[in-house]
Amino acid sequence: MDWIESVGEILSEGDKKAAEEILVSALTSESNPKIRMLALEGLSMLEPPSLDAIIDTAINDPEPTIRIQAEGYLAMHKDEDSRIKETILVVAERDSHSQTEKAFNEL
Repeated sequence: MDWIESVGEILSEGDKKAAEEILVSALTSESNPKIRMLALEGLSMLEPPSLDAIIDTAINDPEPTIRIQAEGYLAMHKDEDSRIKETILVVAERDSHSQTEKAFNEL
């Protein structure tokens, strides 16, 4: 997982945009769900967070646990971007996970 070390080094140099690009690439192109989960967690820790990639993950990731993690993160930030509420509603209609239901009920 050399990319994790790269992200850490890049962030220590203060280049958030480069770190975000690596994390988004891992989130959207890796087949390994563990790597996508790590990338999602990394993106969610950036300030400000990369909402576009997290929204896309909540809707499109094939792994339910990763979608749930993205949905939970979005629910915590629902007042920061109007797209978040819409995303949670779309996902709540499709998925029946308790995290999705909790996020929906918090709207």
